[in-house]
Amino acid sequence: MLIKKMFEAGDLPIEKIIFREQRRLNLNPVDCFVLGALFSGLKRKTYSPNVIAKRLNISVDEVGMSIENLIDKGLLTLSLEEKDGKAREIFSLDLTFEKLAELYLIEVVKPNHETSMAMTIDALEAMKKKVLTANEIERVKGWYEANLYSHQDIIKTINELTLLGITRVSQVETTLINKQTQSPKKTISKNIDELFKSI
Repeated sequence: MLIKKMFEAGDLPIEKIIFREQRRLNLNPVDCFVLGALFSGLKRKTYSPNVIAKRLNISVDEVGMSIENLIDKGLLTLSLEEKDGKAREIFSLDLTFEKLAELYLIEVVKPNHETSMAMTIDALEAMKKKVLTANEIERVKGWYEANLYSHQDIIKTINELTLLGITRVSQVETTLINKQTQSPKKTISKNIDELFKSI
């Protein structure tokens, strides 16, 4: 499975992807954190509720409930393995890899707003050098759902402002609005120039 190989090679920011796909995976924030912790210990194949609870600063009961949620949602499997004559419980996240691969396969076959939004969010986070706030993500979502600007214009504007050292999402939106209002004037001016050249 390509997505699993990418993770094992260290080329996949899995925790970031989990939170980005939180809604489509039907996970709550605690589930996302616990799933991320499980990915951190995937090579060992075993986990400790106490260690996860301490790492995430939550109760052991919350970890247990989250583990059950992940199993119920078809993202995690537990099984017994014999090692050195003793049985131990191990876990697998292959179902999570399969689910993520399925989500991204759909996006590759049928490009949609979510694909473009993900690219824009990546670009904005690179520009800001930190994760977007919930309000900023909602603002980006609005750009695409209302078809306010083309994806190409959004990415181009982000790149231009990044070079200028501007890091505010609000400034990206302001620049896009200004470009949009100036565009018709440029088109009219160009048409007039072409008219005079043809006389």
